[in-house]
Amino acid sequence: MTTLAFDGKTLAADTLYTFGTTPGYGTKVWATPKNKRWKAIGIAGLGYHVRPVADYIRGVTKTKPKQFETEGSILLVDRHNKLWMMNGQQVPLETPIPFAIGSGGDYALGAMAAGKTAAEAVAIAATLD
Repeated sequence: MTTLAFDGKTLAADTLYTFGTTPGYGTKVWATPKNKRWKAIGIAGLGYHVRPVADYIRGVTKTKPKQFETEGSILLVDRHNKLWMMNGQQVPLETPIPFAIGSGGDYALGAMAAGKTAAEAVAIAATLD
């Protein structure tokens, strides 16, 4: 139920989380002013796992959460606007741009290939996913 997209300028995401079958809404993309390497992060994963991982990468908390080793997929935009993805072993891998992940990622990638921005692509994906 997540779509994250990066078009080379903007990292965009939908806001829908599900907790079992209960929907909720929240942030999936954060600026990282305290992190010297990353300027923005986006996370696709379980709603209650996402915030501790985001807070750790952003430098808000110093203790590495156990979810960091297992949490879904993390997109990181570096200070040079290159995009990186982490999952599993948590080793950042540079990815092509444009790029999209999550259950709506293919829809968003198609929309960006047709000239839409990341934000527009996420909005289109949300109508289909």
